[in-house]
Amino acid sequence: MASLNLGKLKLKPIYMWRLTTLILFTLILMLVLSFLIYKNFTYENKDKLFQLQQDEQTLKDDLTRKVSLLNSIDLYREKESALNDLYAKVGLQFPTSEELPNVLIQINQVSEDSDFKIKNFTPKSPVAVKEDSSAAKGDKINSRVYSLSASGTFDDAIKFFYQIAKIPRVMELSNFQMSRVDNAQISISCDVTIFYSD
Repeated sequence: MASLNLGKLKLKPIYMWRLTTLILFTLILMLVLSFLIYKNFTYENKDKLFQLQQDEQTLKDDLTRKVSLLNSIDLYREKESALNDLYAKVGLQFPTSEELPNVLIQINQVSEDSDFKIKNFTPKSPVAVKEDSSAAKGDKINSRVYSLSASGTFDDAIKFFYQIAKIPRVMELSNFQMSRVDNAQISISCDVTIFYSD
């Protein structure tokens, strides 16, 4: 087979090539094929690998967050238990409607113990109901207002109101009016609001 003439370039058939030319041609062909394979397959896999690394990091962060939440469950249970205990203690400070006479008896007993004599202790208004919309349906707070008039020395009045404050019930004293009866005696009138539950 004769050589192929392309102008000044003479191209011999492959079997007539020298070994160095054949090796050089093979290396160039392998380089071109390697580049095409790298370009077509590696870039796509590189993007997939990058996406997998991002997914792995997201999963690690999510796992870390969930493990920290799992570790804090005991802390949440302790706080919930403490809040339930506090709720029970606060609930004990609101007497039921059946216990309301006992609170009135306690106030009379405090009056006798402090020598601050009650002259008048009568209901002033009908029952008022305060309901918290975020609370359960059974969590209604009622209040009853009593008019209180008492007299005694100033020291006895201080003892009386101090002992009233120590009663473990939720009460509000308002509309204070104080007048002097004589040099040693004073007279106090006020409204006592007692809060209670159903």
